Amino acid sequence: MDKVKRKEPERIAVGKIAVDGSGDRATNRFDPEVVERIDTTTLTDIVSDRAEHRATVFTGEWKAYNPLEKMGCEHSKVKHSVGRYVDGMAHTNGIESFWSTMKRGYHGAYRHFSLEHLHRHVAEFRGWHNQRLIDMLDQMVHDGHRKQTTYGELIAGGPHTRRRIEEVMA
Repeated sequence: MDKVKRKEPERIAVGKIAVDGSGDRATNRFDPEVVERIDTTTLTDIVSDRAEHRATVFTGEWKAYNPLEKMGCEHSKVKHSVGRYVDGMAHTNGIESFWSTMKRGYHGAYRHFSLEHLHRHVAEFRGWHNQRLIDMLDQMVHDGHRKQTTYGELIAGGPHTRRRIEEVMA
């Protein structure tokens, strides 16, 4: 079967928002975030904010990551386009595991992530993913101190709330 060459994404498709994913292999924690652009400047800014100087950064082969070596990072790429997913220590399996968990939640529980609340969904899955290795008793103690957020609090100040206030005031 021939490999299909994928075109490099120059921009995000209309109606889509990108989520950048970065993780720390030592702690097995991930910190994804919603980003407006997926260009070199945005991605290198994220890496410089999160990675220590001279850290090893593992990425796919997308050209937006090319300047990482000039920034003082050791940069190892995985060439997914030729069917290579692991090259020694270079792999993206950890973040791919996170994306898989998030996609299962999307297809299984939510069926839709509104663009307005996407950052909240990403934060929810980040929390689930980062807590998955914590002992169950420790999770219960930790979760017992959290206050449940109601739907009204979740969307407070959003367009739905404003619309409803305007309807009531009319």
